[in-house]
Amino acid sequence: MRLYESMFVVDNTKAKENLQGAMDGLKEMLARADGEVVNMGKWDERRLTYQIKRQRRGTYILCHWNGPSDAPPKLERSCRLSEWVLRVLTVVDEHGGEIAKPREEYHARRDSFGRGGRSQDRGDRGDRGKDRGKDRGKDSRTRPGGGDRRTESRAPNGARPSSRSGRPESVR
Repeated sequence: MRLYESMFVVDNTKAKENLQGAMDGLKEMLARADGEVVNMGKWDERRLTYQIKRQRRGTYILCHWNGPSDAPPKLERSCRLSEWVLRVLTVVDEHGGEIAKPREEYHARRDSFGRGGRSQDRGDRGDRGKDRGKDRGKDSRTRPGGGDRRTESRAPNGARPSSRSGRPESVR
């Protein structure tokens, strides 16, 4: 028996009507797949990035469970056949059934650092130098082969030579 972690995305209307009924349905699916629930809980309710089975919102339910190695494919098949389970992701739980941090704690910690986790004080940026243009080599108008963009070969009438025939485009 291995410990697995599954994240279910459930139809939001079904979960709002009866969250406990949705969780009981997931427990039944796990029992049919020879799984034993360790813990299960509502993780979050979110707007989906794209529609899944014509649904724009979904309720995420996180579940830790024990089962044999052939249980995850059985569970995923029964979830695909279910009308109210939109998606499921099952992985082997290497952390021993730790519960994820609540969403509020995550956002409070993130906001305490400022812009997305970076500190506001970025310190002195002296390592960049004052004039970055001089350390970039030759003049920007000079080509590496020595040719200058302003004086490249053109036909007498100013047309560029064609790549196929070598004759100016205006002559063709």
